[in-house]
Amino acid sequence: MSDPPVTYFRPHRPVTDDGDSTLRAVRVGRRPPAALWARRSATAALVALVIAGGAGLLGVRSDTRTATVTGGDGTWSLTVTYAATARAGWDVPLSIRVQAPGPLAQRPVTLAIDRAYLDLFETQGWNPDPSSSTGDGDRVELEFDTPADAAVFQADFDAYIQPSAQLGANSRIALLIPVDGQEQEVAAVDITTTLLP
Repeated sequence: MSDPPVTYFRPHRPVTDDGDSTLRAVRVGRRPPAALWARRSATAALVALVIAGGAGLLGVRSDTRTATVTGGDGTWSLTVTYAATARAGWDVPLSIRVQAPGPLAQRPVTLAIDRAYLDLFETQGWNPDPSSSTGDGDRVELEFDTPADAAVFQADFDAYIQPSAQLGANSRIALLIPVDGQEQEVAAVDITTTLLP
């Protein structure tokens, strides 16, 4: 005895939205244009964010600021390299370079930095270490010994952004040197570090 022939269902006409369609109750109308453009804009913003992250534009970006002042004893220059944008938990640069008009002759230099800016960081310390430090509620003053025969002094801050940090901070970094027994501000730069999520 042979098996009965297999019959496949082939509709004679396509399913439409006429009164006979079983899909009529579940079909939805066309999306309004505003919703369509909102979805397209959100998708484009997400794609742009992924491309920017892949290109490294959302990571640590450093910047350099320089202040040069000419006085009675010559030209002093203060150059600060710092993280303009960063993320919590990432290593960041903070390097401060002083160019004197002549050999520093072991004359100490003092760097004044806003305390709120330093609170952004977890630190391994300064290189070289300051010989002394003082501070009040607003800023910290770090005094460094200088070389006898060089006109350049540089201090590097080995640090990373605290993992719990949410907002960036700005600071005014000032160079102070002793003049006639009193510290005098010679040059200063303003910096801002912005933290990305």
